[in-house]
Amino acid sequence: MMHQVFLGIGSNNEKEANIVRCLELLRDVFDRVKFSPIYESQSVGIKAENFYNLVAHVATSWSLEKCVSFIQATEQDYGRNRLPESKHIIPLDIDILLFDDYVGNFNHLQLPRPEILVNAFVLKPLADLAGDFIHPLTNKSIQTLWNTYPAQKQKLWQVSLEATTATCSA
Repeated sequence: MMHQVFLGIGSNNEKEANIVRCLELLRDVFDRVKFSPIYESQSVGIKAENFYNLVAHVATSWSLEKCVSFIQATEQDYGRNRLPESKHIIPLDIDILLFDDYVGNFNHLQLPRPEILVNAFVLKPLADLAGDFIHPLTNKSIQTLWNTYPAQKQKLWQVSLEATTATCSA
């Protein structure tokens, strides 16, 4: 069975290099992967450098558990440190936003991720990539959720990384 998985990807430390490497890794690991455009945004909840964010869609036969393990190992390989004193430096953050239409908690992970509904840097790239996908809690399309998002709440700037131009598609 193929699962539809949407990943939120972000970085605020060596962000261009880390995003490019992450996209290459995902293309190497998964047979089918698509990327949203990349956006820059100010950090939310922490005082830190601006972030680059995007969403990846992968179709995989992996279980949710295997996806979580892969993400945790990947973040660790990129030097992600979850200690409080390091919370403002994030080389790579990968979050499972949606796993099919699963609703619930898995290993302290709430799905769908609540950030979808509150953060423009998650919702906008998700709408770019999967506007017709129905959010399993609101029963509204991702595009409808974006269309009703208060534009003044968080600002985004689309960025173009030369190394990713050929790999990103809306």
